[in-house]
Amino acid sequence: MGAIRLLIIYTLIVLNAAAAVYMETHMASWYRLEMLVILVGLLASLIVMIALAVEAEWAWPLATIFFSLAIANLVFEFSISRRYIMFLLALVINVFGFLISILSVGECEPEPLPESPPPAAPSVETYEVKHEAAPEAPKKRGRKKKTV
Repeated sequence: MGAIRLLIIYTLIVLNAAAAVYMETHMASWYRLEMLVILVGLLASLIVMIALAVEAEWAWPLATIFFSLAIANLVFEFSISRRYIMFLLALVINVFGFLISILSVGECEPEPLPESPPPAAPSVETYEVKHEAAPEAPKKRGRKKKTV
């Protein structure tokens, strides 16, 4: 994974958090719920950052989900605070992060295992055994017994 892309995503996550806090400070109502959402978002952003740093297989899908939920939260904040310029700036930040994340989902492929020769199997001697067919029993001749 490119270090520049990682740095850009980290920057976008920090800017997203700053925009969420700014929008929250201008909310007339629902600010307690929004503070809880911001705290959960900070925890989620920390998980995303660590997952991206260790190049986890699920990191980019998680980043995609994170930015899509951040956009939904941004719309909620805008519906209460009505800060147009900050809304547009934060929307650009989140959409940019979403696009980077969604385009990076397919690029994270697990590393192939190193090719090593299979462990040497002990040599086993085999024998060809021919089985002779057992002679068929002669057919019985005579009358069948009557059963009552």
